[in-house]
Amino acid sequence: EQLNKITGKKYRLPTEAEWEYEAREGGKDMMWSGTGNESEAGEYAWFSDNSDGVIHPVKQKKPNRLGLYDMSGNVWEWVEDYFDLDYYKVSPLKDPYGPDLSQLKTIRGGSALEHAYKVRTTYRFGIERTVRRMVTGIRLAE
Repeated sequence: EQLNKITGKKYRLPTEAEWEYEAREGGKDMMWSGTGNESEAGEYAWFSDNSDGVIHPVKQKKPNRLGLYDMSGNVWEWVEDYFDLDYYKVSPLKDPYGPDLSQLKTIRGGSALEHAYKVRTTYRFGIERTVRRMVTGIRLAE
């Protein structure tokens, strides 16, 4: 809200569907943002195999084909949606927004502390907003 007041723009968290669409380079079948090949995941993402358990500055790895950095790994990213593990079994196919209410909010992308399977573009996790033990950050949409 403060950034929007300062800039006069309308920044927000992306929806979960928007986040995944961008991580998967426009909806392609990508296991990690930038590649579908696990042997190449370390070229695009910081995770437990290559991070030494440390968060790294942005843009140290390759971007995906949309020019977005660190969509997989480094820090979990908050998205706008509430979390429900089974929501996508009953959601609309086009532009789903997530459940109306939940105790949990959704985070995506994994972190530098996770194994490669948790930094995949399709991996989802839900946490309470007040949890501070997770390595989380934000990516803004306009």
